[in-house]
Amino acid sequence: MAISNQEGHILLTTGNKSEVSVGYSTLYGDMSGGFNPIKDCYKTMVWDLCRFRNTLDARDLVKYGFLGNNELVVPEEIIIKPPSAELSEGQLDSNSLPEYHILDDILSKLIDMKMDTRSIVKETGYHENVVDKVVGLV
Repeated sequence: MAISNQEGHILLTTGNKSEVSVGYSTLYGDMSGGFNPIKDCYKTMVWDLCRFRNTLDARDLVKYGFLGNNELVVPEEIIIKPPSAELSEGQLDSNSLPEYHILDDILSKLIDMKMDTRSIVKETGYHENVVDKVVGLV
């Protein structure tokens, strides 16, 4: 942050909506910065955006108003790597959170659609304990 201030730049935070919503981010890590461009993107959407970006060539980038080259931007091994804060050996996000496709579905219904726990359980078939855990984290 000090370097970004010294250089007249802005430091970007990297927490996505899934992680930010459930408090699954690291102080002085992905929480540090002045602006978060992916704050409203659930984790599964971030993966989709990475795959989409990897399909674009230089002409596509110009069409969308970006600069860049034809190179692969986000290697597939990063996209498919099991999510981890890497704070301890063998630690995975799934050790303490539902898989992201489930978490994101619950969060979308809870936050964006303002559904209650009972309605989420009824609509999705997820176990009430899983939905309750996510609600508690939020």
